[in-house]
Amino acid sequence: MPGKAAIVLGHSHLSSIVLNLNDRPGEVHGGDDSIEYFVFDTIRLGSDFVFSIDSGGGHYVLNPTIMDMVNRKVPSDKERIYVSMFGGNAHNVLTLEEHPVPFDFIIPDKSSLPFLEDAELVTYDYIDRFVRKLAEPYLLNATTLRNATSSDVYHFESPPPVRDNDFIVRNLEDWFKKQTPIKIAPPYLRYKMWHVHSKIIRDFCDQMGINFLSTPVETQDEQGFLLEEHGRDSTHAGPSFGNAILKQLESRLGLKYGGWSWLYD
Repeated sequence: MPGKAAIVLGHSHLSSIVLNLNDRPGEVHGGDDSIEYFVFDTIRLGSDFVFSIDSGGGHYVLNPTIMDMVNRKVPSDKERIYVSMFGGNAHNVLTLEEHPVPFDFIIPDKSSLPFLEDAELVTYDYIDRFVRKLAEPYLLNATTLRNATSSDVYHFESPPPVRDNDFIVRNLEDWFKKQTPIKIAPPYLRYKMWHVHSKIIRDFCDQMGINFLSTPVETQDEQGFLLEEHGRDSTHAGPSFGNAILKQLESRLGLKYGGWSWLYD
């Protein structure tokens, strides 16, 4: 068997692996120990591409266009696996920019994390419900993907925040630049929101039989923040992070990188 084909689906966090794969030389050319990536193109197919469609009566299925592309593009003799990078930014909605009413919350199993002085205490359950609601569309996408295939499905954890607020200001995305001047939320509040989001996704993956791949420890500092060298802009990681998460997958599967292409005709 000529190795595995990894079909990678998702949204803007795909950029970290695409930026890495663009310049990454292959380690092998085919063979049983190779893995080739087929990556969804959010630019060509649109960032608003509908991954999950209502097949009737509120029952959602994976958009048939995906499997049509897979069957046309991926060689039939390759064993297929699927990788989800759906969503991943729900936690940034509330705490990238500082909220007009300072607030904070306590994570039950991480109660030693710093708490903002004079901030309004919000319950963990409230934060969990807020983030979970924002993540619903992406959980649906992962659900329909899982239900569409008997192959193994993996999910890459979205990158943790960079600690330094100045780094974020220097690397604001265009959407945020329109709101300048902008004040960034405190680092540990941003980190805690990311932690809540990741737990929601991790627990969901466990329930659905999706393999959740945590952020590689070598990309984080001692407190769990993303090292600046792996950051790219205010909410996304860069190519070195993409390299780390792909290497993590390859190591887990015992495979070597054999190339990549876009998932379209």
